[in-house]
Amino acid sequence: MPIVFDGDASADFATPLPVAEGGTGSTTGAIASTGAISSTVGVAAPYLLVRDEKSVGTAGGTSSTGVNTRVLNTVSDNTITGASLSSDQITLPAGTYQVFASAPVYEGGASKLFLYNITTSALEIAGLSSQGNSAMNSQAMLIGRFTIASSSVFEIRHQIANGTANGLGVAVNVAAAGVEIYASIQITKEA
Repeated sequence: MPIVFDGDASADFATPLPVAEGGTGSTTGAIASTGAISSTVGVAAPYLLVRDEKSVGTAGGTSSTGVNTRVLNTVSDNTITGASLSSDQITLPAGTYQVFASAPVYEGGASKLFLYNITTSALEIAGLSSQGNSAMNSQAMLIGRFTIASSSVFEIRHQIANGTANGLGVAVNVAAAGVEIYASIQITKEA
């Protein structure tokens, strides 16, 4: 007996599904018994969240024309064994990673974030192109995936066309928020 969804979820899902001929209706493990569902469902992947946090009312800092190394001073979450933060640099063990990073720039004109591998002296991931006008914040972002064969050290670097005071972010100054955040990088290690 086919079941047709007519768009009224309250009616369609409130009615019990028919039981196959000869069945009792008491078995719910058919999918699980086939092994189609992974045993890791619901298990969070190893994850690292690092940010540049400053007290409320404190600006992100002066930017320079050219490459700026973004400050990373706070580990908000870390479940990647062997990962660490020291002096604005992230150490990661061998593996495959997905990364998302974001950082503001004030009056910077064209800008771009990139993940730089200090260990190999090479660009690991280039970010999205960003453009901001005068007296305006823009947000630079970086999204990507990479694999490293051995432990490596990384920085978030920010290419900025026009360096300026408060160029690494203007304070929002909202006391209820508890902190100003000027750079953030999320890294997830794949299994």
